[in-house]
Amino acid sequence: MKPHVLFITEKWCDCKPEMGLTNSFHNLFGSLEAAGLASYSNIFFDEWSIENAVRCDEEVLKQGMKADLVVVTPLNGIHHAPHVQTLGKIRDAGIPVVAIHFDSVSPKNLAYADTMLPQISFNVVLDSGISYLDSIHSNRYVPLWTPQDPRIFNNPNKIRDIPISHLGTTRGRPEREGCLNFVGSRGIKVYSRGGQRQDNLPIEEYADVLQRSLITLNWCENSKFKQLKGRIFEAMLCGACLFESENEEIGRYFVAGEDYVPFKGQNSESLSHMLRGYTEEKDGIKEAIRIAANGHKKATELYNASNFWKTVFDKAGINGHRHIDTDSKKASVKTPLAN
Repeated sequence: MKPHVLFITEKWCDCKPEMGLTNSFHNLFGSLEAAGLASYSNIFFDEWSIENAVRCDEEVLKQGMKADLVVVTPLNGIHHAPHVQTLGKIRDAGIPVVAIHFDSVSPKNLAYADTMLPQISFNVVLDSGISYLDSIHSNRYVPLWTPQDPRIFNNPNKIRDIPISHLGTTRGRPEREGCLNFVGSRGIKVYSRGGQRQDNLPIEEYADVLQRSLITLNWCENSKFKQLKGRIFEAMLCGACLFESENEEIGRYFVAGEDYVPFKGQNSESLSHMLRGYTEEKDGIKEAIRIAANGHKKATELYNASNFWKTVFDKAGINGHRHIDTDSKKASVKTPLAN
């Protein structure tokens, strides 16, 4: 039998039903399901807390003790989640517990991630390969990329009728808003949508924009660090040519000028000139297509859902098969990095 993963996560974006489903549906649950490496179930701590007026600790213990791996997505400042000591009881029973953090560049979030380590096996960070190095427990962190459901994020060879797109909020992001306004003033049309938090854009429509874009723009700024945005992988998996603001994070995965086009995030004149060249000149369009093909190939072959989960399973000591008796609490599972 395949191993079984228990996800302890939020159901809704920011734990708010009006915001729609959390991205974990395609980032985590969908990617694991598509990879076919394990079965899974969910405990949605926000839904549980709202419906039962208590935290889900008892249910977490009940289901967690029967799983082969427990994956939690902690949200700093959200009080619906089970107590970290509950996770510690599961880990102490020999079942690996992994926390996946989508935003680790914030010092507050990193400090919060550190506080979990006495009770879990290790932290996975999806947005930075350097921010966690500030932690005295840096050896307990595993940097990876944001996995995507390939049934949603893929390249079905649609007509690229959107020359330039931008997806993601501009609220509170003056670098993005300023650049987009500037290139617009130069007569360059950018199809811009605000994503989930700004436009509440359905994920299928979000992917459709990328699948129809020749070029898509992305900015990586956040806090004192640049961030490895999940949109990098979404864009490449959908076959768009990624224009990415300069940052060292993306260089751990892709080659500038070969897999994506870097640009200076605050130099709107330079960006405007580049966008014209890649969308209005025959050689520039060919180059955009070539770079998009390279990025798509690398993202699809290397940074896919299967490789992501195989890495997590390997770090957690899960060898691709079920090895915990679901009717008992065996401590036979190795939990590396736990001590």
